Amino acid sequence: MSNKRLIKEVSGTSVSVLQLTNVFSADFDLYELELFFTESTDVDNIDLRFINSSGNAILTTKYDYCHEDMNAYGAFSENKTTGSQQYDNIAISHTNSTTNGAACAYIFNPFSSSSYTSIISSSSNYFNASYRRRQNIGALKQTNSCTGIELRTNLVGSLSSITARVYGIRVDS
Repeated sequence: MSNKRLIKEVSGTSVSVLQLTNVFSADFDLYELELFFTESTDVDNIDLRFINSSGNAILTTKYDYCHEDMNAYGAFSENKTTGSQQYDNIAISHTNSTTNGAACAYIFNPFSSSSYTSIISSSSNYFNASYRRRQNIGALKQTNSCTGIELRTNLVGSLSSITARVYGIRVDS
């Protein structure tokens, strides 16, 4: 049996919210999320919320995260946030209509109702005639059983296109 299994792939155009439901289960403790996107106007970054077993986005002030931006065109910067209602800027993007971006995240223990859900991610895009990269780490500091992911643009616009894939990763003995 493969150690990495595709669970779901969802694509869309003119998207401001994309949900991947019923992707987490007791079958895996570790998941990989891949994002490929093309921006449109009025989109700055992509945020992430988890979805509970009722199919609703988990709206709480229990998302803690930090990130570092590595800009080829200027200084590096970092940000730390506690008590957020989502993981802000899980994928870095900008308001250039011709810009493409990608992100990869690893999500730990999302289905467990006895431990926090943790996430590590990296994203990149082309901006200002140069490359930009962001590294993130965070935790949903409550013990909800999560079954899915909601991705949202953090401004009023939408992405021209997006493809999201979730894989389950298992270590077989």
